[in-house]
Amino acid sequence: MVSTAVFLALTVLLALLVPAALPTTAAHAAGPECAPLALAPFGDPGTAVGKATVAPDATTCYTFSATEPGIHLVSLDDSGDEAHTEVYSGDTRLDCYEREYAVQGWCDLSEAGAYTLKVVNDGWQDADVAVTVVPLGSDRGCAPKTGTDWDQPTPTRTSVSPVEVDCQPFDAEPGDRIRLTRGTAAHGETTAWITDATGARICPRFPEDGEDSCVLPGKGPYRALSRVSYAEKGFPAGYAVTARRLNDPRGCPSAPVRPYGPLTAQDLTKTPCFTVTAEKAGTYRFDSLDQEGATGPSRVHDRSGKTVCRATGQPCRLPAAGTYTVTLDGDSPFHDTPRGLIVLDRASKSGCVKTETGAHKGELSTAGQYDCLELAAPKDARIAALTALDASGVDAEVEVLDGDGAVQCSGQELAAGDCALTGTAPLPRARPRRRRPPDRPVHARRPPHGRGERLPRPARGHLRRRRRQGLALHRVRCLRPLPVHPGGRPLGGGSAATHRHRR
Repeated sequence: MVSTAVFLALTVLLALLVPAALPTTAAHAAGPECAPLALAPFGDPGTAVGKATVAPDATTCYTFSATEPGIHLVSLDDSGDEAHTEVYSGDTRLDCYEREYAVQGWCDLSEAGAYTLKVVNDGWQDADVAVTVVPLGSDRGCAPKTGTDWDQPTPTRTSVSPVEVDCQPFDAEPGDRIRLTRGTAAHGETTAWITDATGARICPRFPEDGEDSCVLPGKGPYRALSRVSYAEKGFPAGYAVTARRLNDPRGCPSAPVRPYGPLTAQDLTKTPCFTVTAEKAGTYRFDSLDQEGATGPSRVHDRSGKTVCRATGQPCRLPAAGTYTVTLDGDSPFHDTPRGLIVLDRASKSGCVKTETGAHKGELSTAGQYDCLELAAPKDARIAALTALDASGVDAEVEVLDGDGAVQCSGQELAAGDCALTGTAPLPRARPRRRRPPDRPVHARRPPHGRGERLPRPARGHLRRRRRQGLALHRVRCLRPLPVHPGGRPLGGGSAATHRHRR
């Protein structure tokens, strides 16, 4: 009886204690409530930013409501670069990683409703974090629509923080080939992509044939979405995104195919493209120059907007007669420096000067100038070219071309007297050009001593607009290398060469 009474007393005591303990355990497991977070618009997110200081190995959380299904971008700014985000629908963690472009926070929500966003600090120190959720299918906060003409002003904007996402609608049709450029005014990192009404990336990450443009799929409307993730000078940060049409481009000035020799004046422009009409297929040269003669990037496109060649400092083979578009701005949307375009047909004899072997003197008076010497040498002959060695700051670049504009001999082969004329008639031509632009500082390099190499005279000051150039052309009748006198003349018993010299 006594033991039975004790057992009953203990049972009653446990029954009284357990209900009181259970609510405390449940409250500890739930933790603090998550703060509400409003969906942010495009542009300045305003107050729709979740901010917190998160301790090491700790988590802060928010709740947000998606008004529609679709892609929502979660952007995180973390002072320690050790935090990450997690999105939950109830107790289920969602996959918010876009694999093709390796983008974190890319959440394709299947339905409208309530979601939980957690920010987890994986670091060893406190992390100051800021986070936004932007529905990419929305148009709230988008900038006014722009065109795709090349001569329109660049639409610049200011990003207030790394968690801001911007939207720029542009006027285009399905099938248009669009070139997208983006960049910050100062050093920084910018992401931009072309989308339709969904916010998804509709252009391939690696376009066909190494193109830097996108043929628009679907039916639009089309937009460029962008985000500045880093700015060296901090936020707010100025940046720009441009969308320009390459097929049937509008707003590009035209540039003529020029003869060799001194160049006529050209109006420089800040519009980063030119159209060029070639009368025939062949090899051409495209040089983008500013008013100081400094070269810049150039890329040649056909009428459909596809790349024909990257022509920066290299000859370009045009497959047919017709009109081509040359873009000059590289990857940057900013083009504040006026530039011009010099186009030369490497197979043309326009502007060439007929010359015999021996010394040739000329004058390089304009930046980007190429001189052409039509050589009186038979096919299969061997020639050499010697440039003056006392040039004060301008190096000569000499090459021999055949009648098709193909390179027969490089400057190194010419200097060694080992240039054999085996190309297509008419006979080869030597074309000297200016290696350094005028009015730029000149730095001379001293080559190693020995084997007849000369020591260049130190450069002084700056180049003037006009410089005389000397070119010695010689017919080679021996196969041994040509010894060179320190004054630039072949020593006795030597041979002949074609020589181009720029000063």
